[in-house]
Amino acid sequence: MGVKKWFGVGTAPTREAGNPSSAPASSEPASGNLGSVRKDLLRVVMRETLHRNGIPAHWLAAEILRTHSSRREPGFHLRILVRHWDPRLILNAVAFERDLRQRLLLLDSRCGEWLAGLSWQFLLPEDTPFPPLPHSSTWTQSAPADDTAAQAGSKQDPRAQLERLLSARDDEAGLPADGFDPTQPDRL
Repeated sequence: MGVKKWFGVGTAPTREAGNPSSAPASSEPASGNLGSVRKDLLRVVMRETLHRNGIPAHWLAAEILRTHSSRREPGFHLRILVRHWDPRLILNAVAFERDLRQRLLLLDSRCGEWLAGLSWQFLLPEDTPFPPLPHSSTWTQSAPADDTAAQAGSKQDPRAQLERLLSARDDEAGLPADGFDPTQPDRL
C-alpha cells in the first residue's frame, strides 16, 4: 500500500449502490444542527475571551439572537450584556470586541457569513454607583496629553518621561523640587 493511499490522498471516496453508510462524510454538520453548533461556538468564544483576559465571568454575558435577511443566509447577532459596572470595561470594550472577533475567526473562518453583528447592552442594578456625566465642555476639550498619549502607546521623549516619573516619585517622598535635600554640616 502506498503512502498516498494509506492517508487517503488522491483517492475519491466511493459509494456502493443502495448503501447509505458508504456515503462520503460531510465536513459541515447538517443544516438543522448548524445553528446550534454556531450558537455553542459563540458561547465558547465568549467564555474563553473572558477567561483569557481575566474578566470575571459574571460581569459580562452573551445573548445570542437569530437573524434573518433576504441578502444573506440566516445567522446570529451577539449581544454582550454588561451586568457589572467597572470603568475598565468601557475603556477596553473595543479591544475586547476585537479579541472576541479574532478568536471567532480562528475557529470559523466563515463567521462573517453568519455573524450579523455584535452589540452591547447595560443591565446594571438600579443602585449601581457610577460617575455622573461630566460638564458639557468636557466633550469639546482636547484630552490631556500626558495620560492619553501614554495609554495610546504613542512614543514620548524618553528623557521627558523619565523626568516625569522621577518628579512624581520625589513628590511622593516629600523631596524638594530639585531632588536634593539642603546640605547640613556634620556634627563632630
